[in-house]
Amino acid sequence: MRFHRWIVIVLSVLSMGWLLPSARPAAALVSNRLCFDAVSDCIEGRFREYWQQNGGLPVFGYPISPARAEVNPDTGATYLTQWFERNRFELHPENSAPYDVLLGRLGDEALRQTGINWRSFPQADGAQSGCLWFAETRHTVCDQAAGLGFKTYWEQHGLEFDGKAGPSYAESLALFGLPLSEPHIETNAEGDTVLTQWFERARFEWHPQEADAFKVLLGLLGKQVYAPFALLPNSQLSGQIVVQQASSLYALRANGSGITALFGSDNPNLLLSPDGTKLVQRTACGSSYGLCLINLSSGVRTLITADNATVPNDWSRDGRYIAYISGQENHRGVFVYDVQQGSLTQVADGEPSRMPSNAQFAPDAAQLVYQSNYSDQGVYIVNRDGTNRRQIVDYGMTPQWSPDGTQIALVQTHHGNDDVYLYNLATKQLRQATTGAGSDRAPRWSPDGRWLAYISQAAQSSIPGAQPPTALVVADAADQNPQTVLSTSAESLGTAYFMGGYTWSPDSTALAANFNCARLCGPTKLLAGKVDRSWSGVVAQTTGPGMELFLIDWLQ
Repeated sequence: MRFHRWIVIVLSVLSMGWLLPSARPAAALVSNRLCFDAVSDCIEGRFREYWQQNGGLPVFGYPISPARAEVNPDTGATYLTQWFERNRFELHPENSAPYDVLLGRLGDEALRQTGINWRSFPQADGAQSGCLWFAETRHTVCDQAAGLGFKTYWEQHGLEFDGKAGPSYAESLALFGLPLSEPHIETNAEGDTVLTQWFERARFEWHPQEADAFKVLLGLLGKQVYAPFALLPNSQLSGQIVVQQASSLYALRANGSGITALFGSDNPNLLLSPDGTKLVQRTACGSSYGLCLINLSSGVRTLITADNATVPNDWSRDGRYIAYISGQENHRGVFVYDVQQGSLTQVADGEPSRMPSNAQFAPDAAQLVYQSNYSDQGVYIVNRDGTNRRQIVDYGMTPQWSPDGTQIALVQTHHGNDDVYLYNLATKQLRQATTGAGSDRAPRWSPDGRWLAYISQAAQSSIPGAQPPTALVVADAADQNPQTVLSTSAESLGTAYFMGGYTWSPDSTALAANFNCARLCGPTKLLAGKVDRSWSGVVAQTTGPGMELFLIDWLQ
């Protein structure tokens, strides 16, 4: 895992939905709460008042979350926030009504989530007769038929600010925002190819086959970018933990104070650059599909290779080089991509139907270590230009270079038992670091090099038929004094849970790991624990069982 200082926020489109003609709330007012038969969440206080005064269900949809503290992705500030099917409410008590409730710019966010910069959309040449003209974004809003279409819909809907009948220009602008595109053909998540126009807070679609009242349909943008997590506040941790759930990345504040949607991704095999400005993953890249380098601020995508069997492994600390593994036939091996020069070098070969794995840069990026488990079995070191390839051990898995460059941690299996070993690069000696009865795997150095963490699984469970308990253990790299930080023992999560990925905090004081329920018996939980064992607990959990979670990184 890389440990980054910050990340540019880009947002993703997940799904599509529309305003349904038959939607009606079965509501009950209990005290100051407005609840619905169709959903479990209620609306209360100022949010309830605002929802009712400005259009209710047709404009905003049902609530899809409780009111909770969240981070605004544009400002980084935390506000009381509640999500609805078509928008997001933020409470700003510093403003007087009606501006104390602000709507999210979900059209803009949804476009950025897919890596689309709306400023790159074609613009209109100027004002057109019978259309609205928005000089700020240089786009027009027109009707698609006589008295029907995007212009009429925009003008006939708006927030209630002035107490006068009918929406004013300012009220329509407050609801939908400025247009971000001209009308153009898009294929939505339902597979329908329709005329579409994007706005700051909405997406309009033209469905000429529908009745007049429903020819313009709105996307459920709130549902598309909503983060499905519950946070548990704590004062022990700092920074942001990046996770992937379904097709999106989220940054969860480690202290439980907020959530930020980051980037749309359908592949958990991705890497963020050390400075947080770029991402590399296997995905669509222009007209091709392959390993793609994505600039998160501009949205520009650069195809590294059209090979669609790649796995990104590591990013050098200086951000210049990317190491990846290819499994493509006749093209297998370890590759290094120079981000600065755009050049690609194959530094090690694979074999037919087989590929090496777990390539990692040395701290100075001059060399790489990787493993091979086939005819050339062993752990190898090779120069970045592909020269001086040499074997350091004849068998090993998941090699990890220490931050000071003096040791490589790896795993070997003997008599059916996995153990962690340390290879000293100066003395060329291999030392066994773990000797327990169970299996120890996935070693990972702390960023400061003081600690070595690994996953330890007991040989058997004390409960018949249950999975053996798994622990996340930290040992001092010098004296190997092992201490359990997190565990799936019956005292914590229970035997139905298993540990997924884990990562270090940037300051080397804590570890986070995700725990999934093997029998879909409960939500995925993200736990963190301090190395000194002064605190451990649940940081976040998914809002439903069976929602798989991938832990990506821990940021400052």
